[in-house]
Amino acid sequence: MRLLWLKKVIILANLLFAVSFPAMAEMLEGFVDFDGQPAALNKIFPKERWVVVMIWSHTCPICAREMSTQVEFHERHREGDIAVLGMSLDGQSDTFEAWAFSEEHSVTFPNVLAGPQSVAKFFYETSGRRLKGTPTFMIFGPKRELKAVQSGPVAPEVIERFIDQLKKND
Repeated sequence: MRLLWLKKVIILANLLFAVSFPAMAEMLEGFVDFDGQPAALNKIFPKERWVVVMIWSHTCPICAREMSTQVEFHERHREGDIAVLGMSLDGQSDTFEAWAFSEEHSVTFPNVLAGPQSVAKFFYETSGRRLKGTPTFMIFGPKRELKAVQSGPVAPEVIERFIDQLKKND
């Protein structure tokens, strides 16, 4: 168990970018909420919060397993300086399926959705990497600058420790 945690910390630490990429845009171009309204990040979270983006799909079994831990993570930090944002790549044609998935897993954090190509474009433009699959996690600092990317599941405790370490280094 401890070895797995250490491996995840090392993976996240290795993914810290030494180069600068554009900050996450306030308007999430091409993204909408479950009501079909254009998504604007500044309406979802105040700028001073860390944002953990979880890219997911309603057809992803690993995403289904990860949702409960991300909901707990979100609830622990609801009044703090860390927020979770779900980013479904199911697209507007599968809005109902994405919403139903969210309801089934009692997701309490905000979610936006766009088609796979739009999500992949967002991911590439903010990370300089190609999206490998779901779930994928992105960690943005309070100024919306990308701090880390991780494909696959990540325990919330690892994310918390990673963010705490970055806060100490600032």
